Amino acid sequence: MKTAVQLDFLEAAPRIRTQLERVLMLMGDHRWHTLAELAERCGCSEAGASARIRDLRKPPHELTVERRRIRTAAGLYEYRVPDERTTT
Repeated sequence: MKTAVQLDFLEAAPRIRTQLERVLMLMGDHRWHTLAELAERCGCSEAGASARIRDLRKPPHELTVERRRIRTAAGLYEYRVPDERTTT
């Protein structure tokens, strides 16, 4: 079953023109995502998803993008934009 955020993303996706916009919208759910998941859902390569994450950290966005290692997989990480309203 898809969440409301996923349904909104899937409905809006055709109207979102750039990779950056698609990655930003998807990461707006504040959940952890792998590069493979971002690439699949945003219609870009993993390298493209990684580049867009780097772009989110730079001006004009300057967002905090957290990274954590997935212990069960060598060299695999997950990324998220934390919800600033709940961060202390």
